[in-house]
Amino acid sequence: MITYQKKENNYYYNLEDLNNIIDYIKNNSFYNPNQISRESVEQLLNLINSFLDNIETKEEIVEAQRHETEEEARTYFGEEFIKQFDELLTRLDREDTVVAIHGTTVDNCPQILEEGLKYKGTNIYSTAVIQQMNYGTEDMHYSEYETLLNWPHKLYKGLVLVAIPYECTYKEGLWNHYQDADLSMYGIADYKINPDFIVGYIDVENKKIVLNPKYRREHNYEGLEKDRQIYREDKDLDNDKYRSACIEYKKAFANREERSYSYQAYEQEVTLENLPYLIDELIGTFNGIKLNDKRVISEERYKKLLNELSFIKNIKKILPELKTIEELKKAEEDSPFGSTTSSSTDTDDVFVGGDELDADWIGLEDEEGTKFY
Repeated sequence: MITYQKKENNYYYNLEDLNNIIDYIKNNSFYNPNQISRESVEQLLNLINSFLDNIETKEEIVEAQRHETEEEARTYFGEEFIKQFDELLTRLDREDTVVAIHGTTVDNCPQILEEGLKYKGTNIYSTAVIQQMNYGTEDMHYSEYETLLNWPHKLYKGLVLVAIPYECTYKEGLWNHYQDADLSMYGIADYKINPDFIVGYIDVENKKIVLNPKYRREHNYEGLEKDRQIYREDKDLDNDKYRSACIEYKKAFANREERSYSYQAYEQEVTLENLPYLIDELIGTFNGIKLNDKRVISEERYKKLLNELSFIKNIKKILPELKTIEELKKAEEDSPFGSTTSSSTDTDDVFVGGDELDADWIGLEDEEGTKFY
């Protein structure tokens, strides 16, 4: 990652406004769609708009980070590393294997070489990224060094190289169920890919490839379980046929017509049934903002916030469907079951959400500004 300074807007909010929203949601009966009054929802919208209206925008110098370009990443690794890695990939490609890369800490890598790559299930896609191979048509020339330098999962700097034989996709198993009891529900790995499948690892910070002396191309498949994702049994296949099929598929994929698609942001539908859930989610949204002691929201996080709140403008459409306080009171008096209302929810003041979100955010703003009601 490259650190640099830039100008951007910071958004300073009023803590009292934010707490008013959280407290109001917690202290009103929003959990029951049949007990939500029109006035209570209107008041909630007013509180949210007041929070947004009182945010003060300041343009400031901030520290930012960006990923290296592919050219910068290649410069980082250097010609010697690139040559060694390309030669290794070419050898593995010609041995009828597909390379998968698993990100972890460098300290974990020696143990993985010694004991194998452990995971709680039999899904290679959940623990590693399968690389595009040439299937013997030409030498390998890797083109994603920026990804190696900035590994998508936690920017890990230890990258374990796994060679998956072609035969594991149609005939043989890949995973060793080495634990006696299934403990995966507790997050404990009870499957592993044996060390003889582990080629080695990349130490990104020291720009070196460490090979595993236990790796070999031929394996004892007895007792190994099939991978849930990549395995498709086909008794007519062999490695030559599999390679030919992959080559044809790769050609077809490369030559396919480029198509342009129009993507539209998903607009959350608001109904009487899902209104309690959507309102309850707001507690997580606003609690996430409170994590910052400086009472400031970054420009990126502010855009995420607007996107999280974008459904609120649709609440106005269902306001006429909500009963007023008087109507709810009358319905309660007429009910043969007596009072069914409650003065508050039992929602715990716990954090849900925050700055570290895995979703891709669109950051849409309402065309008329930040108000949604």
